Amino acid sequence: GTGKSQMLEYAARLAPKSFYVAGKTVTGAGLTASAERDEFGEGGWVIKAGVLVLASGGLAAVDEFDKIDAKERQALHEAMEQQSYHYDFEIMLADGRKVKIGELVDKLIEENRDKVILGKNTEILKNPGVELLAYDLEKKEVVKVKADRVSRHVAPKEIVEILFSNGRAIKVTPEHPIMVWKDGEVREVPAEEVRIGDLAVGVNLHPLEEGEGIGVHVAKVLGFLASEGHVYKNEKNGVYEIGFSNTSKKLIEEFIDAFKEFSKQLVGKEIKASISVLKKNRKKPLYVVRITSKELYDTMKKKFPELFPKGETRPAKEKRVPNAIMRAPREEKIAFLNTFFKGDGFISPLRTGFITSSEKMAEDLQDLLYSLGVYSYIAKEEREAGVYYKVIVSGPESLKAFLSIIEDDPRSERVHKLLKKAIKKANHKDPLPKELVKLIKESLKLLRIDEGKLDKNLERGQNIHRERAKQFTRLIEQEIKRIEEALQKNDLKRARKILRISKEFEIPPSTLRYRLEKGDPETVRLVKEKIWEHLEKVKKNLRYLKGFIEGNIRFLRVKDVRRIPYEREWVYDVTVEPYHLFVTGGLVLHNTVSVAKAGIVTRFKAETSILAAANPKFGRFSEDEPIINQISVEPTILNRFDLMFVIREVKTADEDRKIASHILKTHKAGQMRVQYEKSPEAKVTKEEVEEAEEVVKPAIDPELLRKYVAYARTHVFPVLSPEAEEELLNFYVELRERGREKQTVPINARQMEALIRLAEASARVRLSPIITKEDAQRAKELLIYSMEEVLKDPSTGQIDVDILYTGMPKSKVQKLKTVLNIIRSITQTQEMASFDEIMAEASMYRLDKDEVEEIIEELKRRGDIIEPKRGYYTPV
Repeated sequence: GTGKSQMLEYAARLAPKSFYVAGKTVTGAGLTASAERDEFGEGGWVIKAGVLVLASGGLAAVDEFDKIDAKERQALHEAMEQQSYHYDFEIMLADGRKVKIGELVDKLIEENRDKVILGKNTEILKNPGVELLAYDLEKKEVVKVKADRVSRHVAPKEIVEILFSNGRAIKVTPEHPIMVWKDGEVREVPAEEVRIGDLAVGVNLHPLEEGEGIGVHVAKVLGFLASEGHVYKNEKNGVYEIGFSNTSKKLIEEFIDAFKEFSKQLVGKEIKASISVLKKNRKKPLYVVRITSKELYDTMKKKFPELFPKGETRPAKEKRVPNAIMRAPREEKIAFLNTFFKGDGFISPLRTGFITSSEKMAEDLQDLLYSLGVYSYIAKEEREAGVYYKVIVSGPESLKAFLSIIEDDPRSERVHKLLKKAIKKANHKDPLPKELVKLIKESLKLLRIDEGKLDKNLERGQNIHRERAKQFTRLIEQEIKRIEEALQKNDLKRARKILRISKEFEIPPSTLRYRLEKGDPETVRLVKEKIWEHLEKVKKNLRYLKGFIEGNIRFLRVKDVRRIPYEREWVYDVTVEPYHLFVTGGLVLHNTVSVAKAGIVTRFKAETSILAAANPKFGRFSEDEPIINQISVEPTILNRFDLMFVIREVKTADEDRKIASHILKTHKAGQMRVQYEKSPEAKVTKEEVEEAEEVVKPAIDPELLRKYVAYARTHVFPVLSPEAEEELLNFYVELRERGREKQTVPINARQMEALIRLAEASARVRLSPIITKEDAQRAKELLIYSMEEVLKDPSTGQIDVDILYTGMPKSKVQKLKTVLNIIRSITQTQEMASFDEIMAEASMYRLDKDEVEEIIEELKRRGDIIEPKRGYYTPV
C-alpha cells in the first residue's frame, strides 16, 4: 500500500501540471468536472473543474482507485467514452409528441448556432426549450421538466440495439448506461455489458400533459380512419377521398353518425358520405364509405398529417396515431382507442389488443395505453400478406382498465372471460426481482408469520409478480397495526410473539414469562423496547418494498442484445437535471451529457494522462485466477488503460534487506539534517549531513527530470518511421493469428492504439522527432510484459484480452456456452434438464463436476438459466 502511494506521489511530482488524489476523498465530479447553479449570481451556471481537467496536458495520479465508489468511478468512464443515442431513436416529449432525437437536436443546434458550445468532438446547446418526462428514481415517479441541454457527438462505427419484453428497442453507443437491476439494486450498466434475461427499469404509466382537446366525435372518427380507414388523392382527376370500410353494418352506421359532427367541427358544415357494398368472392359483404371533399382532405392533412401518405404510396404501413390524440384529454384518447379496437382489435382464446401493419402505429397505441395506465407488449407476426404488429394487453389490472375502454364493443364479453382466466392463473407478467422476495420473506419472519410458498420461490431463484407482493405487504401492514394496538394496551402476550425470546434475552424463557406475568416494570420495558425495534426494522423494509410495489416502476426483461453498424456522423443525447433519467416507450432511460463526457469545461479541453493504483480484494494477489477478478474495478474502466502492472511484495531476504536499509538511511539523513539546523550542540557537520543525503539521493535530480519531461511534452512531437510502422503492424497481425490458432484473443484494436502511444513516448523521452524500429520494439516488450502480468488465463497459460472486457477468459466463456448449449439441447425434448443429464454430456467435453457446478451457478447469476426445481434447469 505505502509503496504504490509513494510511486504515484513521486510520479505526480515529476510530471508537469499534475495532480494527486486518493480514495474516498475524491468524487466523480472531483475526478472530472461539475456544473452547479450560481446561487449568488444571476442564476446561471458555475463550472467547477475536476482533476482530469485541472491536469489537462499533464498527469492525474489517482491512488486507492478501488476505494472510490463505483457510481463515482462512472464519471471517469464517461470522460473516456461516448454515451449517446442513434439518430432515429424516438423520444417522447411531455405533451405526448414523439420526435427523432437526431432530427430534434440537429434542428435546435442549427437554429441556435451562436449559442452552441464546442467541445472535443461534441456540440452542446443549453436551455433548448424542450420539455420531457424525467424520472425520479428515488420517488419512483415521472416528472415533467425542461431539458437542460441537448448535444451531438462524433459517432462510433457500431452501436448496440437492445430489445425489451414490452416489444420496444433502443439503439445506443456501447458505453451508454442502461438502468438494470443488478446485485440487489438499480444500477447503471454499459449497454455492451447488458445480457439477455437482465431486468431493466420501465414504468407502468406515462402521465402525459393534456392539450385543449379536439372533441370526442373527432377522436372517434380518427380511430376509425387509423384502423380501417384510407385517404386518397388524384390531383389530375380532382379526386380527394377519405374512406372507411368494414363488414359490420352497425359499425358503418356508427362511423357515419360520428362523421357528421366530425365534418361540422373541421370545415363548419356537414359533408355527405356515399356507401357501396362489395360482395363478390366474399363470405361477408364489405361496406365501403367514401367522402369526397378537397376542403376536408386539405384540412385533415394539415391537422392530422400522421394519417396521410408521405409519398405516392398508400399509408397503411406509415400510419401513426395523430399527435393531436397523443396530447388530447383522457376521454378523447379513450374514444380513439375504442373505435380503433372496433376497426382493428383482436380477441383470441388467450390474448386481446390491437393489430396493425405499421410498427410505429403499434408503438403509438402502446404509448396511448401507457398514458391511461394500461400495460401492453408488442409482438411481431409474419403472415403471407406481410408483417403485422400486435399490441397485446397484459395482466388482470390492465385488462380491467382496457375493458372500460371497449365496454360497448359486442366482443367485450370475451375479454371478460380472458380477465377471469388471467385472475385465476395469476398471469401478470409483472415480475419483481428475487431480492425483493427475500426482503418480503425477511419481514414476514421478523413478524413470525409463516409463508412456506415463498420459500419455494427463493429455492428456485424465482421472481413473484406485483399483485402477489401487494398481498404480502397488506398482510405485513395488518400485523404491524395489530401489534401496535396491543402495545398501546400493554398486551404483551400478543405482541411478544414476534420475539425469539431465547435469543433476545440472556435469561431462560420460563423466567422471562414469569416476570412478564408478574408485571415486572423493568422486564416489561425491555420487552417493549425490543418489540418496537423489530417493528422499526419491518417498517423500514416495508417502505423500501412499497416504493417498488406501489411506485410507477415496472421491470422489463431484456430479450435481445446485438451490435449493429452505424454510418451517420453524429450520435445524440438530451439531458434533464437533476434526474439524468427520462421516460419514453415505457422505458426509463439514462442521459449523460455531462461536462466530463463532452471533454470540456465551458471551452476548456480535458486531455489528461491517468496513472491509477488499486489494491487486490483480499490483500494479496493469487496466481490461480485472473488478476482482473481480484481488483474491485469494472473491466469497462480497466480496459481503457494502456498498461497494467502487478506490484507484489518482495519475498527474498536480500531484497528485504535493501528496502529496509534504504528506508533507514533516508530517515537517518532526515534526522541529521534536523540536528544540524536545530541542535548545533549535537556537533553534526554540514559535510556529514550532505554525505548522508548523497547516499539516498535519486540518480537524477527530480527537478531536472521534471523540466526534462516538460520540455519533451511541449517541444517533441514524433512521427512513425516506415520501419516502426511495419514492426507494429507485423506484431499485431502475428499475435492475432497466433490467437486464432489457440482460440484466444491476445490483442485487439485498443491495444494497437496503446502500442502507438507507447512507441511515441519512447521516442519523445529520447527527444527524437522520429519513432524508430527500436521504439516500436520497446513498446512491444512493455505491452507483452503488462499483458502477461494481467491477462494470462491461469488454465491455459495464454494471453487472453477477453479477460479485460468480460472479466473472464475465453476458455471459461467457451465452457459457459458449452453447458448452456447442453441444457438447451436437453430441453428441446423435455421440460427441464437434470444435473445428472447435464453432467453426463459435459463429461464428454472433459468438464468435471466442480466445473459444471460453478458454471451452472454463473449461468443462473447471469440470468441465462433458471432452476424451477432443485437440481433441474431450463434456459431463459
